[in-house]
Amino acid sequence: MPDWIKGRPFAHRGLFGPGVPENSLAAVGRAADLGFPVEIDVQASRDGRVVVFHDWKLDRLTGAAGRMDAADFADLRRLRLQGTNEGIPLLEEVLELVNGRVAILVEIKNRRYVGKIEPGVAAALTAYNGSVAVQSFNPYTLGWFRIKYPHIRRGQLSCAFDTDDMAGWKKVILSVYGMNWMTRPNFLSHQWQRLPTPATTFLHRVMGLPLLAWTAKSPAELERALQLADNAIFEGFLPEPHG
Repeated sequence: MPDWIKGRPFAHRGLFGPGVPENSLAAVGRAADLGFPVEIDVQASRDGRVVVFHDWKLDRLTGAAGRMDAADFADLRRLRLQGTNEGIPLLEEVLELVNGRVAILVEIKNRRYVGKIEPGVAAALTAYNGSVAVQSFNPYTLGWFRIKYPHIRRGQLSCAFDTDDMAGWKKVILSVYGMNWMTRPNFLSHQWQRLPTPATTFLHRVMGLPLLAWTAKSPAELERALQLADNAIFEGFLPEPHG
């Protein structure tokens, strides 16, 4: 794995705050200007465009009703984020803005079948000249990348899934990285409060997979997360230099 995976902590959804919405061009640009690698979320609009947006629903960030994936990008483009002038960007716009200045970690949000968002993400990243990787909770998304675009580095996200509405057996399999035989991830990305687990200890310490921890929301949490993992994702403050 490249050094940047274990370098400076990743700014969660960019460096957002008052007047600077999460996953906006302003938040990403602020992180890049200060030299922090960024973690962003992407979803597919109804017409298949790859947009940078976290929530399944539009209301919290835009005030609009409905699901993000039920709207075409032309309609999403008209919305403003949290009362600012910032709109919902495309993945390509984020890549153009960063332009190789810092690494980008792209979380692909997909709870359904693969094939709608993955090709667009792969096309954008293949054309990009910079440090980048994908991560996802969905092992089928990562399996798709392993088969079709093995050169794009991929990370398996996991946690306890204690707040997710899914069958118990699925939670167990996903929480212990039980689909790694298919995804063969280049790194792991785990909820820091749950570290260490037997699975992360084995995969990280014995098998040598780099481990990211998410999401530290204070300097104290970041310090602890960095004791448990190779690097961490943070939000809500500016970390001290490290690494």
